[in-house]
Amino acid sequence: MAKARRGCSSSPSCVPIPRSSTSARCWPSACLRSPRAGASAVAPSCVDRSREFYRQVLGATVVRERQPAILQFHNSYIVINNEGGPTDDKPGVRAQAPPDPDSLSSALNVRVTDVRAVHEQWRSRGGQFLTEPKDHGVEIRCYLRDLDGYLIELGKGTGILAEMGHAQSG
Repeated sequence: MAKARRGCSSSPSCVPIPRSSTSARCWPSACLRSPRAGASAVAPSCVDRSREFYRQVLGATVVRERQPAILQFHNSYIVINNEGGPTDDKPGVRAQAPPDPDSLSSALNVRVTDVRAVHEQWRSRGGQFLTEPKDHGVEIRCYLRDLDGYLIELGKGTGILAEMGHAQSG
């Protein structure tokens, strides 16, 4: 069963979200040239509410407030855009938050050096994890959901690169 979503600032059922004190800036051009930078995109039911979740709980830095909202997250970016579509570059495709948070079609995968420390930090900021970090031999991982039901995997490879025949760093 899908979880109920709180309203957005443009909705009559709005739950107020504290405004970010960061100023809106343009997409950093250095990010577009960096081979190590990547981006993940989400289409939540409320951009403002989703932006504040990623800022407050995960500690991402707001680079642009909206249309689309862009947050820097370590050496990557999270792009948060309105639900909607189709558009001329994706005809027939509608962007929307997951209708059923118990069905996985995509996940934000975050790799860190200390899963347990980050788990505790995000939990203390309001992140609600499905389980504590679990050791699966080649990796330690756990999952939480954002406010729209997108699944976020928090993990650390502990032997997966060695298993694949690659040198393991850090």
